[in-house]
Amino acid sequence: SVSEDYFYLMLSPQAIKRSNPYNKEEEKLLRELLVKTINARDINFIAIGAGELWYLKYGLQYTNKYISIEPSMDIYLSSSIKYLVKQMKNIILISKKFGDVQSTEIPSGNSIFVFLFNILAYIDNPISSINKLLRKGDILFISSWNNKNERAKSVRTKYFNYLNSFEKEIVINPED
Repeated sequence: SVSEDYFYLMLSPQAIKRSNPYNKEEEKLLRELLVKTINARDINFIAIGAGELWYLKYGLQYTNKYISIEPSMDIYLSSSIKYLVKQMKNIILISKKFGDVQSTEIPSGNSIFVFLFNILAYIDNPISSINKLLRKGDILFISSWNNKNERAKSVRTKYFNYLNSFEKEIVINPED
């Protein structure tokens, strides 16, 4: 129920500036996981809700292939960037909602599915969609807002108050 414009605003420089403590913590934990994963060079890095190809550097540095699943890819990536990316054999762009992705579109072998920046909350039927693609040996990395930490609540509130300031009414209530 969130508009494409609202999603675009979520990754704007000013919004990201407000969510920076969250993003830094997520990035630190993801990097630690990749460093500790023994067979990381043999697995695929699948970024769900990849926006402007978030964590591309980690996907290329630590894993076999970087796969971006992003339904709003045309908003985030210019035609020149898409052309450049398509020249790379270890980067795959899938411009679909996660629930619409077929297992045949995922390269063979194991994968780490990275549900970054609270994206799981925006996926219809996330468990069934995950189960449709998950293979034995895959890894799930799911990042979400912390509801019990006052600092996290403060970051979330500043972030969503900024996003909602462009709307006629509240789209996402930071308290929910």
